[in-house]
Amino acid sequence: FQGTDYPLGELPRSAAHFHRLYGPGRPIPPMFSPTSTTQHLDMPWPDFAFFPPVGRKDCGKFCEHPLKTPRWTFAHPKLLAEGRAVRWEDKIPLATFTGNMMGALRKKLYAMAETEHKDIMFVNEVFIKAAEQARQSCLEIPVTQPTKGGVLSKRCSLAFKDLCRYKYLINVGSNGYANKLRFLFLCGSVVIWVRKGSLNHEFFERQFLPGIHYAPVDTVDELPDAIKRLQADDSFARGIALAGQERMAQMDVHEVTHYCYQMLKAYAKLQRFKPVRY
Repeated sequence: FQGTDYPLGELPRSAAHFHRLYGPGRPIPPMFSPTSTTQHLDMPWPDFAFFPPVGRKDCGKFCEHPLKTPRWTFAHPKLLAEGRAVRWEDKIPLATFTGNMMGALRKKLYAMAETEHKDIMFVNEVFIKAAEQARQSCLEIPVTQPTKGGVLSKRCSLAFKDLCRYKYLINVGSNGYANKLRFLFLCGSVVIWVRKGSLNHEFFERQFLPGIHYAPVDTVDELPDAIKRLQADDSFARGIALAGQERMAQMDVHEVTHYCYQMLKAYAKLQRFKPVRY
């Protein structure tokens, strides 16, 4: 198991490349990773945010997880209930994105929302490790961008319950993938997924079908037309939103741990060595 966000088991391009990567006569090492791609052989596994370390009250801040991410056991039912509490008719008819602006695709998205497409998008720049700068909700400060469209930078945040107030939620990776995707589906809003911005894939993604559970676009440039099509056919948009939410509702902690069990069980059948405890 490896603890980074990105896959490591690179698919060799040639025999010489294989030799340099893994050594003479050695097979590709088995590796479970939070994401995988078509160019890697890592086996997809739930990332740290599903089961982060649980802090102990008797050891202070040292035992707290730095991102304070709640375990899926608690987050899934809580966020699903919050998402279902917002009626479709009450949602703000904008497409929104909140997060850092690392990567060319997110920067382009920010520029689009700042200029010619600010009437249909709201983009909020905030960095997760600088949460002190944005404790207040964007929907609570005296500005018009969160409800009328446009951009804000490092002034406020959008918590999950705030995101659920929008009809359309944009998912675009920064340096490979954004692990907020599963949370977006719980909102009951349409997830508009920029596929070419998500080079690395999580273990559950194949359970979600384009056009049924989410609205797919290949590039950021296609976002404005996709948003306008959804706005023009509200019943179709609502159907996608509810289908995505229902599919993610099924992926509770029991489903995730069952996946882990089945993955390890299948791997064990292929194992050709006996593990040794050191």
